[in-house]
Amino acid sequence: YEADVDPVWLLTFWRNGAFFHQRYATPLRGGFDHCPPDTSLEIVGAFRSVSYGPLPSYENFEIFREIKAKVAGIHSTRPDPLATTLPPLWMLNHRLYFPMVGVLVAYGVTLLTHWSFFLAAHLLLVIYTRRAQINLLRSYQLYRDRLYWHTLAETDELRARANYRLLDPDVRFVDEPAKKPSRRRKKAKAAEEAEKA
Repeated sequence: YEADVDPVWLLTFWRNGAFFHQRYATPLRGGFDHCPPDTSLEIVGAFRSVSYGPLPSYENFEIFREIKAKVAGIHSTRPDPLATTLPPLWMLNHRLYFPMVGVLVAYGVTLLTHWSFFLAAHLLLVIYTRRAQINLLRSYQLYRDRLYWHTLAETDELRARANYRLLDPDVRFVDEPAKKPSRRRKKAKAAEEAEKA
C-alpha cells in the first residue's frame, strides 16, 4: 500500500501460537530458514485464520512495561492532531502530568504578562509538541520506570491490547484497575508464609 508518497509495509510475525503485526517503511524479507519443519507447518496452517483490516488503518503501538510488576503503558506512534492544537489537553489525555503543569505555568505567566506573549508561547508550544510528541511519550514512559518492550501494529488501541495479551497474558495496562487477589491466592499465600515460619 502507498500512503501519500511513503510506502507502508505490514509484516505479520508469529510467536508462541499468536500472530502480531508491525508496520515498516521499507520491505523486509523473511522465511522459515531457522524454523523446524513441524513449526513451519503449524505456522502455515494457523496463518489461514488470520484476518486483516484495511491496510491504511493500521498503526504501530509501542508498549513499555515494568519488569517486576508487569504493568504496561501503550501509545500510538501516529501523530495526534490534538497535540498540534491544544498541547495541555493532549498531555492530559496521555497522563503527562509534569510537562502539562509546566505548560500551564508558561501559559499563566505569559497571559498575565501580555496577550501577545501568550499567543507567541502557544505557537511555540504547538510547534514543539508537534515535533516531539512521540519522544515525549517515550521519555515519560522511561521516567515512570517502564522499559521499551514491544511494538505491534493494529487498527486501534483495544485490538493492540488484546493482541498483546495473547503474547503476555499477565500484563495489566496503566489505566486498568488492579486485579484483586482471589481467596484461593490469599489462602495459598498464607499457607506459604506459615510454612516458612
